[in-house]
Amino acid sequence: MKSVAQQNQPGQTTQDQSGNHILSLAILQTPSLGQAYEVFQLASAADLQALEISPLGTKGHLIIEGRKKDLFEFLIQVKSEIFSKDDESDIQNEAAPQNQLNIKLCEVDTEIMETYLSIRQGTLKDHLLIVEGPFLGDLFEVSMQLKKEGFIVLDLRSPKTEPSHCFGFFSITNENWTLDLQLKLKGIFAEQLKWKVIENPHPDLRSYFEL
Repeated sequence: MKSVAQQNQPGQTTQDQSGNHILSLAILQTPSLGQAYEVFQLASAADLQALEISPLGTKGHLIIEGRKKDLFEFLIQVKSEIFSKDDESDIQNEAAPQNQLNIKLCEVDTEIMETYLSIRQGTLKDHLLIVEGPFLGDLFEVSMQLKKEGFIVLDLRSPKTEPSHCFGFFSITNENWTLDLQLKLKGIFAEQLKWKVIENPHPDLRSYFEL
């Protein structure tokens, strides 16, 4: 299977200091699956790549990839042609009512995207962090922040159920699990995200991540 980076056209991604490709993504939850396919149609016409489209209970879910500027312009078009004509500043809203469009523009590296697509899985180190919340866009965003703090991304999932509930598993070594980082974590997570740290996981729990 090709990696996400290999599937993209030249110039669509940048690289971070570690050489990982950075993808600009639009994560969308639509009030209905039909509207998700309308968005897919517009994305295809705009030469943007739909990495995923699926039902989410009675709603729709999409991940669209492209250049950040193109995505922003595309989302303005989506809100104008399919949804209400809101102000452009609302494009990055983080918490939409149940019957409205929910959007997040974010940048993630290919390692995070491939973990989400089950192409790769990280290795559990000394401690386990579990993060959960209602919107995949928030989980992707915090995944990038956690990687910068030394966490390893183990698994990211978004079950196609309603109400939506996404979750991610992360790991960190004893060396990086400092008191400063433990205090800093409280400021990393958005209000709608829940998190729990399990220090020194039992071998039985550890074996779950070695399947």
